[in-house]
Amino acid sequence: MPFEVTLTDEERDAWIERAAHEVVRRRMEVPAVFMLEMHRPLSFLGSQALIVATPFLGALAGTDNVLKLSKLLEDSRNVERLVNRIEELAAESQAQSLEDPEHSDSAEPAAGMESLPTPDEEGTAPLPEQQPGRRDETHPESG
Repeated sequence: MPFEVTLTDEERDAWIERAAHEVVRRRMEVPAVFMLEMHRPLSFLGSQALIVATPFLGALAGTDNVLKLSKLLEDSRNVERLVNRIEELAAESQAQSLEDPEHSDSAEPAAGMESLPTPDEEGTAPLPEQQPGRRDETHPESG
C-alpha cells in the first residue's frame, strides 16, 4: 500500500518537540493550546484529510512528512502530548524571563511607540499642539 508509513516513538517525540518549540518561540502558546484542545476529538478526521490531500501537500512539504504528520494525528494522545509539551516549554520560558528581566521582550517599546507623549502627574497626555517644538501640519499658518 503506497500510504503505509510507520512512526517510531523517537520520531513522534521529535515531531512533538519541534512543533512545541516553534509555538513557544513565536509566543503562540495560548491560541495553539486552545485550538488543539478544541479540535482534539477531530484529530483522526484531520489525519484522514491529510491523506486525501497528500498529492497536493506532498509537493509543498514532502510526501513522507505529510504522511508522518497524518500518522501522528491519528492518535489523540499525541495531541495531548503536544499540548503538555507546549505548556511545559511556556512555563520554562516564563520562568526564564522572570529570572532575567534584561532580556525580556516587553522591556523595549514597540516600533513607533517611543515618540508618543507620556501622561503627566494628573494622568493626562498633552495634546499634540501643546507639545513643545511640534507644529500642527494640518493647519499651516499663512504668512
